[in-house]
Amino acid sequence: MVDRNQELKGKVAIVTGAGAAGGLGIRMVRTLAEAGAQVVMTGRREKELVELCEGLKEDGLDVSCVLAQMKDPESVANIVKFAVDTYGRLDIAVNNAALTNHPKDLTVENMDLDAWDEVFTTNAKGYMILAKYSIPEMRKVGGGSIINISSGTSLAGFGMYTAYASTKGAINTMTKYIATQVAKDQIRCNALVLGLVATDVCDHSMPAPLLKIFEDNHILGRLGSTNDIAEFVRFLASDNSKWITGSLLDIDGGYYAHQPTSAPIEEFMKQAAA
Repeated sequence: MVDRNQELKGKVAIVTGAGAAGGLGIRMVRTLAEAGAQVVMTGRREKELVELCEGLKEDGLDVSCVLAQMKDPESVANIVKFAVDTYGRLDIAVNNAALTNHPKDLTVENMDLDAWDEVFTTNAKGYMILAKYSIPEMRKVGGGSIINISSGTSLAGFGMYTAYASTKGAINTMTKYIATQVAKDQIRCNALVLGLVATDVCDHSMPAPLLKIFEDNHILGRLGSTNDIAEFVRFLASDNSKWITGSLLDIDGGYYAHQPTSAPIEEFMKQAAA
């Protein structure tokens, strides 16, 4: 085993969607940087992104930041260019940024078509473009690791967020295709299929009774923490996982190990909307 404290020394990583305090992305950035990686973090809001980046630098971590819009192909391509221009190489790409909770992402019958396109462009297409431009740079250094953040919403039906869940299903399939196509170059690609993770956004946007329903359906009795996920990203980024590729790894507190029902959630939402 590699020394865990320096297992990513000499590696360069990209983490998208890291511009929110208390979010999953910023936790990933810190965890990878603490393991020795030089990390490029992206976000959409300049002020918050720069403040978070400077805070990590003050802690002695080697990080840089760049603004990015995942629905803009040129912006996504620029992330890779920025990383290589800044650090000279690229070894790790974490596709984390995603458009969630779109107010018009409803049932298929009631779907707003522009909302569908926006969610797919940001999520599925954005992930593909980052991988597309990361692969040649990883090939130059003899390999790498692409880590896609997926969701358990891709595994079962629900009464809303149809576009979001469908993008995660697309990401699951894309993960296996990428892994197959670049294995010869020692580039690995895996996806983490997440349960509900307790972030600041989650805490502020979901009523306590709804959070309790989700907690009760995670058989370990709690929501995931950002650290739970970041530590697994660290593992997949390192050579400790060098024989893992093309995998969809359920990191969900056992949510899909049993048969949770969406009925209590949908009933809560109906009552809340009444």
